[in-house]
Amino acid sequence: MEVFLKPRSVALVGVPRKERPGAYVTLLNLLESFDGDVYPVNPHASEILGVKAYRSIKDVPADVDLAVISTKRELVPQMVEECVEKGVHGVIIVTQGFAEADAEGQALQEEIVRTAKAGGVRVLGPNTMGVLNAFNGFSTTFGSLHGVPLQERRMPVAIVSQTGFFVLGVGELFPGKFVDLGNMCDVDFVDALEYFEKDEETELIILHMEGLHGKDGRRFLEAVMRVARRKPILVLKTGRSEKGAELAASHTGAMTGNYRVYTAALRQAGAFVVSDIDELQDFTKAFLRLPPLRGAGVAVITYAGAAGVMVADVVEECGLRLSELSTETIARIQRWMPAWMQVRNPVDIWVGAMAHGPSKVYEDVIRAVLCDEDVAALLCIYFAPMTEEHAKIDVSDVIKEVAAEFEKPVVVWLYGYPSAEYVRKLERGRNVAVFPTIRRAVQALAFLNAVSSRLGSH
Repeated sequence: MEVFLKPRSVALVGVPRKERPGAYVTLLNLLESFDGDVYPVNPHASEILGVKAYRSIKDVPADVDLAVISTKRELVPQMVEECVEKGVHGVIIVTQGFAEADAEGQALQEEIVRTAKAGGVRVLGPNTMGVLNAFNGFSTTFGSLHGVPLQERRMPVAIVSQTGFFVLGVGELFPGKFVDLGNMCDVDFVDALEYFEKDEETELIILHMEGLHGKDGRRFLEAVMRVARRKPILVLKTGRSEKGAELAASHTGAMTGNYRVYTAALRQAGAFVVSDIDELQDFTKAFLRLPPLRGAGVAVITYAGAAGVMVADVVEECGLRLSELSTETIARIQRWMPAWMQVRNPVDIWVGAMAHGPSKVYEDVIRAVLCDEDVAALLCIYFAPMTEEHAKIDVSDVIKEVAAEFEKPVVVWLYGYPSAEYVRKLERGRNVAVFPTIRRAVQALAFLNAVSSRLGSH
């Protein structure tokens, strides 16, 4: 896998010579960020973007670690054969129209595999966007990276996918390392898992799966079981519906199998199976932004008693529990409340906040709750400031300040219509993450609890 993610030199076979939208993005990406040698290969050009081009990869006057092929499909077998003759170690085949397309494509793919195997060359794809490694500035992807420079993508997250769109990012999730397996004619999930298991720059592994293409399922599950003991693995398995499975077969030629069997086996092997991209994004955010959850007790501070009831339902459904606040904690909070108001978890502070000032009350209550030994995590609920009047009772700065003092996760649900800018401001605080619903906030805590239970502190 090193040849794909950390090559010293790369040849781009089939780089177009005429400029058109998107045509040079791969070459531009490499020229801007990659320290290794880049060799454009095009029989009809002597120079592309100021870089000398070669008629054939065999004409390159230096060793080539990796070749990225994006020619017409009928030319690909010949290009792979030339790579073998050149002594290339790895080939990424971007071109589509192979096993996922028709019988002719299947035959071409089988020919590629035979040639590469005989020559000792590993193949990624075909039908792939390739790889990205933000830690060394290497990317073979031909799409725009949403204007996010590679150096800003150095998250300790690796995504192994059967689609290229994850490389662009999902919400705020920009993978530090990315591998698009495509049709998986050679390099597969096991190869990637075994690599990222030992990769010190990767702390969380995400798999997007359509199927295994007839690969050895037992070998795959054994790899998941071994790697999951060291690093959390999130799996988004698609193709659970009949139509979804049909589309997966036409997308990457995947053999999807029974969704329930897949997910049950993955969970038994130790992976965390997510149901959709929302969960994938939430769990990743929780892992990256929040400290470990050491216990199942959750405290809630809210401006609305009804929201506290909603939380109680979700907490129980997610396998967590509401913390039992100590008599000392309750007494400290009670000072801000009228005598007739009973303090308990969830803590409704609206009356006290209106009487004594939101910031002063919220700060003391948060600190009291986080000091409680039975509180492993805190959920703060309040409304997003949408007017100047609301801004007067904004407690975001208080939450950030106090949360930074404790190694306990603090999640926030803002009712109303919080702006993206306001959410980013709140999440600049240490140990704080904002979620769009109560359920998603609690599910993120439940994920942290499961990770800590399985792996200890992450």
